[in-house]
Amino acid sequence: MVNGLDAEVIVVGGGVAGIAAAAALAERGVDTLIVEADDELGGKAKSVAIDGTLLERGPNSFHGRHDAMWRLLGLLGLADDAVPLAAVANKRFLVRDATLHAIAQHPLSLLTTEALTWGERAAIVREPFVAPRVASDDESVAEFFTRRFGHSLTEHVVAAALSGVFAGDLAALSMASALPALAQWERVYGSVIRGAMKSGKNGKRGVFRLRGGFSQIGARAKERLRTRTGLAVAAVEVGQDRVELAVSDGPILRCRRAIIATEAHHAAAMLRSARPELATVLDEIIYEPIAVVHWRAPRCDLPAGFGLLAAPCEKLFAMGTVFTGDLMGTGDKLYASFVGGAHARDRAALADTALLAGIRSDMNALGVAAPDLSLAHVERYTHAVAQPALGHADRVRAIRAAALPPLALAGSYLGAASLGAAAVSGFAAAQAVLAGLHACAASDAVGEVARG
Repeated sequence: MVNGLDAEVIVVGGGVAGIAAAAALAERGVDTLIVEADDELGGKAKSVAIDGTLLERGPNSFHGRHDAMWRLLGLLGLADDAVPLAAVANKRFLVRDATLHAIAQHPLSLLTTEALTWGERAAIVREPFVAPRVASDDESVAEFFTRRFGHSLTEHVVAAALSGVFAGDLAALSMASALPALAQWERVYGSVIRGAMKSGKNGKRGVFRLRGGFSQIGARAKERLRTRTGLAVAAVEVGQDRVELAVSDGPILRCRRAIIATEAHHAAAMLRSARPELATVLDEIIYEPIAVVHWRAPRCDLPAGFGLLAAPCEKLFAMGTVFTGDLMGTGDKLYASFVGGAHARDRAALADTALLAGIRSDMNALGVAAPDLSLAHVERYTHAVAQPALGHADRVRAIRAAALPPLALAGSYLGAASLGAAAVSGFAAAQAVLAGLHACAASDAVGEVARG
C-alpha cells in the first residue's frame, strides 16, 4: 500500500471489459488491481472440459474485424492462439418451414438459397434502390429491415440471424445501437447491400476461436496482472480525488481512480448511494436470459457447418444450435443449443431434463435423426445478453455524463453486447482514466511549483 492506496486504479470486474482496461493501464505502467467476485477471471468467456472435451461456456468465436479483440489478445500474449474456424464453418443453416437450408456468409448468397421466397429475393435486388431514411429519431431493427427489405424477409431471415446475436425482440432493439455499421451503410452508401459489398474487404477476414478455449483470456490475465479474486464489492464511495470500495468480508480498498466493469445491474447496486442518478440509468439496461445446452449425439445426421438458426415464427424450442465439433474441426458430434431469450425467457430456467426434451423435439420437428442424444453440460445465465433497446444511445450518453472522475465504466452493455464491444469499452475506460491521472499529475506539479 502506497500513500494509503491499495492501487492507483482498481478495476471492479474481471470479465473481458475489465481485463482490457487493466491490461491497457498496466502497459502504460499504471499500478492497477483487478477485483473480481468470482474465483476466476474471464466473465462469460470461459471454457469447461467435459470427459476430455473442451466446451465454451459462453462465446465460442469472435469475428476478425474486431480490432479491439486483437489488441487484447496481443497484450495478453494470446494472438498466436487465435485460429480460424474450420472451413466447414462457412456453411450455415436457416430453418424455414421446419427445413434446413444452407446459406453462405456472402450477402448475395441469399439470392440463390431456397430458404427465401422469390418475393424476398426480389426485395434484396430492390434494396439498393430504396430511398434512405432522413428522420433522426431512433428506429427499431424491425422497422429498419422491414423498410428496406420487407416484412417477410425480416420476420423469417433477419429475426433468425439476430436471435443468435442478441436473443432479443427486433421490435424493441435500436438499429443505431445494435447494428451501427449497417445503419451507417444506409447513411453513407444509401444501401445495406452496397455497404456490405464495399466494406467486405475491411479488417481481418473470418471468424476465430482460441486454441485451448476462451478461458485462456482470464487465466493469462491472472498470470500477468495484479488480481484479487473472490472479493465482491458491495458499495463504492467517491471522494474529491479518491475512491473507497466496501468489500464483503474484507477491509475497505482505496484507490485514486476506479473502473466499474461489471454487468449494468451490479454496477447500479454498487453506485446507488454514491451516484444515485447513475444507478437509475444503469437499472434501465435490460438483459435477456439464456441457457447454453451442450449435447452430443454420435449418430446425429445434422449436416456439417457452423450451426443453425431459427426465427421465433418457426416455433422451435431453441433459438439456434452451434455445431461445436465442426467448428473445432474434431469431427465429434458435439452441439450447443441456445435456449431462452426475449421470446421464451422462462425456458432458460428449465430443468436439465426439460431442456434435453425440448432439443429432442426440435430434432424431431426438423426430421433429424439423433437417437442417442445425451446431455453434456448446461450453463445458465440469468443476465446473458445486454439489450441495446430503443433509446439506448441516450442511456449511454447519460451514463457517460454521470460517471464523472474519479469513476469510469466499462462493459459490453455500453456497445453492441459482444466480446468486441466489451474490449472496446475497457480500452475506452482506461483511456479516460489515463487522461484523469495525467491531469492530476499536472495539477500536483503546478501546486508544488507554487509552494516552492
